[in-house]
Amino acid sequence: MSTSNHTVLFANKKTAVLISQNYRQASLADAIVPLADDVFDATKVDLSSTGRVELYCATYENKDTIKVTACWLEKKVGGEWEFDCSLTPPTEESHNTNGYAASFNCLSSIGSGTYRLAATFNADGYEITRRSVGVSF
Repeated sequence: MSTSNHTVLFANKKTAVLISQNYRQASLADAIVPLADDVFDATKVDLSSTGRVELYCATYENKDTIKVTACWLEKKVGGEWEFDCSLTPPTEESHNTNGYAASFNCLSSIGSGTYRLAATFNADGYEITRRSVGVSF
């Protein structure tokens, strides 16, 4: 009986460990796997508490031109995100490559509250919009 109980207990522990490991792998994958897209392999829109914005994207293949064509701030009002103001997109462009990066500071456009930044990436005319997480100011 004790052997049987031990075996069942071991099987239960093993099952619990496997479930735990699978859960951890899924969580890690969610953190590093980019949003699926036919053109863009990865994108990053980051707004820091100092107002610094970092934009990054990578495409699966080299593109003639990669740039950001629009960016704006959204403010959380009553639990909903609302358009706050347009920002001048960065002038940086990437040519004949698959990567793009730019940064700027938008603190002067931010008041108090929770804000996020949205940016539209353009690769040879194909566009996607991505947003940062909300940041409290």
